[in-house]
Amino acid sequence: MNDQRPDVSVIVANYNGAAHLRAALCSVLDQTLTSLEVLVVDDASSDGSVREIRAIAAEDRRVRLFTQLKNAGPGAARNLALAQARGRWLAVFDSDDLMAPDRLERLVERAMQDGAQIVADDLQVFSEADLVGRSFLGNEREARWVDLAGFIATSRMYARTPNLGYLKPLISSDLVTRCRARYREDLRIGEDYDFMLQLLASGARVR
Repeated sequence: MNDQRPDVSVIVANYNGAAHLRAALCSVLDQTLTSLEVLVVDDASSDGSVREIRAIAAEDRRVRLFTQLKNAGPGAARNLALAQARGRWLAVFDSDDLMAPDRLERLVERAMQDGAQIVADDLQVFSEADLVGRSFLGNEREARWVDLAGFIATSRMYARTPNLGYLKPLISSDLVTRCRARYREDLRIGEDYDFMLQLLASGARVR
């Protein structure tokens, strides 16, 4: 990889995800936005994950593998990747996810167009039993700004809008650096939500 700073650092925390890793990582590497790096942190998997990641990294030098000596959870894995990320933007991606081919390009363009430090899009929720899936945001299609209070409001019980904490936004790396935001390593669930609260508490908004 050359010394030029990539547009996007895609952060992937993996634990025993060998069955889905190749499809997941290839969906990132096949993005129309090619200026990217993929930082995969294996959290002491006991399956063939590391072998699979190394094989993919041998095919595409944009993939960088880091390994944890013991299982420390997704927060610790993502913090390790954050410390190594060089991209102008950060995107968190799970090892069993798939990404639409033009997703990163469209998100970067939208963030630049709207002057957003954080930009989020819809999710298509699917499973092996239901490959078609469903839209997470449903009929919500108009772009809007969401601040800290609005973000928290969507996570309340009986909220009328989808919980935005489940989305996987594109985040300015400069914002993360300025806020000194890091994932709480004592949280095995909800670490993404807490991370977003840190950013929004600094005055940032989600587009």
